Amino acid sequence: MKTWIKRISIGLAVALAVVIAGLIVFVLTFDPNTYKDRLQTWVQQRYHRTLTIDGEIEATLFPRLGVTLQGVSLSEPDSTETFAAVDSARMAVAIWPLLSRNVVVDHATFSGVRARLVRDRQGRLNFQDLLGGPAGEKQAPAQPGRETEGRSGAFGIDIAGLNINDGEIQLRDDATGQALTVSQLNAKTGRMRASEPFDVSLSAHVEGDKPRLNADLSAQGVAMLDPDARRYAVRKLDLKATGLLPRANARNVSLRGDLHYDERARAVEASTLEFVFQGDVEDVQGGTASVDASLAAEHLRVDPQQQTVQAAKAALRAKGTLPKGPFEFAADAPALDISPAAATGSGLAARLRLSGNEGLDIRLALNDLSGNSANLAVADARLSAELKRGERSWMFDLASPLAVDTAKRSATLAAVNGQALIAGPGLPAGGLRIPYTGAAGVDMAREAADLKLNAQTEGGKLAVTASAAQLKKKPSLRFTLDADAVDLDKLIPPAQAAAKPAKDAGTPPPAAEKPQAPATQSSNAGADANAGSKAGADKTSHAADAPAKGEGGGAPKAAPGSDADLSALVGPTAHGTIKVGRLTGRGVAVENLSATLQLAQGRLEISPLNAVLYGGKLAGGASLDAAHGNAVATRFTLDGVSIGPLLTAITKRSSLTGVGSVAANLTTRGVHGETMRDNLGGTLQLRLRDGAIKGFDAAGALRDLKQALLGGRQDGPADVPADAGRETVFSRMDADFALAAGVATIKRLDVVSPVLRVSQGEPAVIDLPKGRIDVVANVKIADSPPPYADVKELRGVVVPVRVAGPYDALRYRVDWRAVAGGALSQALQRALGGKSEERQRDDSRQDTIRDLGRILKGITGK
Repeated sequence: MKTWIKRISIGLAVALAVVIAGLIVFVLTFDPNTYKDRLQTWVQQRYHRTLTIDGEIEATLFPRLGVTLQGVSLSEPDSTETFAAVDSARMAVAIWPLLSRNVVVDHATFSGVRARLVRDRQGRLNFQDLLGGPAGEKQAPAQPGRETEGRSGAFGIDIAGLNINDGEIQLRDDATGQALTVSQLNAKTGRMRASEPFDVSLSAHVEGDKPRLNADLSAQGVAMLDPDARRYAVRKLDLKATGLLPRANARNVSLRGDLHYDERARAVEASTLEFVFQGDVEDVQGGTASVDASLAAEHLRVDPQQQTVQAAKAALRAKGTLPKGPFEFAADAPALDISPAAATGSGLAARLRLSGNEGLDIRLALNDLSGNSANLAVADARLSAELKRGERSWMFDLASPLAVDTAKRSATLAAVNGQALIAGPGLPAGGLRIPYTGAAGVDMAREAADLKLNAQTEGGKLAVTASAAQLKKKPSLRFTLDADAVDLDKLIPPAQAAAKPAKDAGTPPPAAEKPQAPATQSSNAGADANAGSKAGADKTSHAADAPAKGEGGGAPKAAPGSDADLSALVGPTAHGTIKVGRLTGRGVAVENLSATLQLAQGRLEISPLNAVLYGGKLAGGASLDAAHGNAVATRFTLDGVSIGPLLTAITKRSSLTGVGSVAANLTTRGVHGETMRDNLGGTLQLRLRDGAIKGFDAAGALRDLKQALLGGRQDGPADVPADAGRETVFSRMDADFALAAGVATIKRLDVVSPVLRVSQGEPAVIDLPKGRIDVVANVKIADSPPPYADVKELRGVVVPVRVAGPYDALRYRVDWRAVAGGALSQALQRALGGKSEERQRDDSRQDTIRDLGRILKGITGK
């Protein structure tokens, strides 16, 4: 027995020595490079790709099956373009675990990795063929009961460690146009096993145009990958990034905590989460915002499939500076648990504060949450807001139960109860309080929303109803507003006073420009007057055209807040009606206002527009067009209006009185108030009866002319400031204006009184951009009853009276040299060529001749 044991032992020893010797000979004689061509041919035949191995293949067979490669590249299918390449790669596999169908990879190292990953417009990946079939071939879905069977026979992967040095990956999506390059990629992992955690750290530089990226990032943590279950997790994550991110320039971005993602359920879960962002965010209020934000949560979970939302000690904070001023934002969710079974939560709150000239403070609170994930109920939902503009502030608050139907994606505020408080100087008791009640709802499944509101103002009741449709695509709004009385001055503060015009005493007045003769009259006297005006224009001092000392002569600047950006009209459509019993604002009072509004394609039509104001009836309409240069147009008529109180209310000046009609057809465009003023064009007509022109006394100007001539003054009467105590009374006044580029030209002026006639001369303009008036009014005495007997010598003579200067410093004077020759001729004819019965009145004739002599002496100076 011992002999047999000895023989067997010797035999085994000899066999083992032969095997070892054979392995040694095989290792010493094996050349893996002889298989290089076969491998390249197989890759070409199987994948239609070109495999290139520039360096020698170094292999080890025991105790590990290892390979080292240099200069390896793989092309795109049927192309010479490189899909992936690696400068050097080293990897070894343990032999004994292969017998149990387990792959145990020793530490694998790849240097100089380069890859180009592309998804075409049809959604196909350029490496899809390497995942188990030709490009574009879809994998058959796993059959129930066979998935476990397939796994039991599959190889288990176990990588002791992975190193990637100086890698670069190019990502491109032709369907979206997005392109991204990950360079300077360095990654290192611990032992990697499926469904088991492993350490990982990486750093890279990310750059791209769509989206815009140019940032450095680094991350480390403990990862776990389960591709079969499509679950991924990372614990102790510490991620940092700096540089350009989409719409942001990040000085510091960090993310810490434990994250879990279930791809099948699209569920996200986080624990001990800390997120920080510090940097600048673009495209905020038309500029850049400096933001310092953080998110912290003890626990967060969102599972759309299970309809679960959970939050514990979650807090979001943000502060910084917006283009319009500093801001702060805070949101807290101390405890929130929503599931199909139940929903609980309380103390959910959010607050946004904006500082600066346009302050804003909004608060939201949700208390006593109940119901479940399908039907949420909030017993007490509160919203408050405070808006500040200068010294005026608006405060709103409301409270209502809130019901949310997540299946229908709808929310309802069934019983709104709140109030609005407007505070500021000039308001009664320091403020205006408006209580209101109503209801509101939104249904995203139908893309609809509705609102019903009833309020009580000082002037009576106010009711608003509104409904909106197509909220996602092209919002369409229908509304009605019905109010007993509305005071706009209490709701919206008046704009600040316009800046005082700059002094322009040294600016040449309009009269210094090339003189223009008054309009030709039908009478010979008028023709003579015009000729005289031309002849003497160069010698006239034009003092009336220069602004008085210390007075402004420039155009008034638009008040702050006068911008009229209509861009908000682009997009939505709307139809509504407005009815207001009494509307007041900026000193103007309107009664029985009714209007229909139609908004479509960026154009708002207000037509018909009807109202009663200052004894007259308004009828017409207006349009605001944001799609064509911020254009505004209006066409209206006012019948039976008392023009004096209306002008006083609008301009704060009493320059004209009378009762009659106004017809206007005006257009303008622009964003700023000054631009719209400077672009004003159209026509305006006045038809007045039994009124007066304030500040100007035509008869008094004629008396001044006569006194100046009789007194021997060679320079004529001095210019006279406009005086509210003076007026020219008329029985009829017809005036037509043509406006272009903000300048109004008087095309027709016909003022009639029992003894006077006034018509327009030249120039006859009202320059709105410059804020000046330069008008020549031709005054003629048609008859001379007792009140005007002292100027009977000027009867029938056209006397040009020039009114010029800035609005608040108008002056007028008689152009006496233009009428002196005509006046002399007319007086001589009346004195020497009258009827026989008149010649019998010698005393009167002699007085006239003596006056005539003095007039002649005043003209000639002799």
